[in-house]
Amino acid sequence: MLLAIVALAGALALVVAGWASGGAFSSGASRIPKRFEVIDVADEGLPLETQRLIASLSEKLVRLGFARADHPARVPAFDGLGRQLSLVPFAHAAEGALFLMGVEARLPGRAELMLHIITPLTRGRRIETSTLGALQLIRPPGAVDLRVVLDAGSVEEIWSRHRRALTCYERGERETVAPAEWRVLAGAAYEAWVEAALRAQRLKLTGDGHCYRLRLPG
Repeated sequence: MLLAIVALAGALALVVAGWASGGAFSSGASRIPKRFEVIDVADEGLPLETQRLIASLSEKLVRLGFARADHPARVPAFDGLGRQLSLVPFAHAAEGALFLMGVEARLPGRAELMLHIITPLTRGRRIETSTLGALQLIRPPGAVDLRVVLDAGSVEEIWSRHRRALTCYERGERETVAPAEWRVLAGAAYEAWVEAALRAQRLKLTGDGHCYRLRLPG
């Protein structure tokens, strides 16, 4: 919340997202990687439904001024669990934003989408806008100004919400987003959310000690 996450940390706050009904981006309980580790993969190596989602949203993001920052990345922690979790990074040079598209392919023809935007600021601060509803269960890391968007009807609207958040800060406070460094930025965000979730006692280790599960309220 999130994911490889060395790359969405864990899908950026992916990690913190948790999963329900077997869905990585839903609010339930499944395995959450302890670290952000991802493996590059070619577009054609992704499930067909994932490819279709990426192609459709990529066109919209390009119109908004984004450019692909790198190849898609697969989160190996979910291999062999009947699903494949992929991250696709986009960067907006003019606005200083990293846009992470997370797609979880499960049954043939089915895919779940997560969007998470990060703008790094000076002094280690970040503005983050996410569709990961589970992030609302956790107090954001002290350096993070978070907006969770669950009612947006389009990528354009989510980006508009993020740009609105940017107006609360001076442009000079934004750090440069280097496409080649997207893993560093995503990994730092992921790790910060994992630490926040641990402090809030929202995570517990799995039996093998390799992953976490999300503790749901109630």
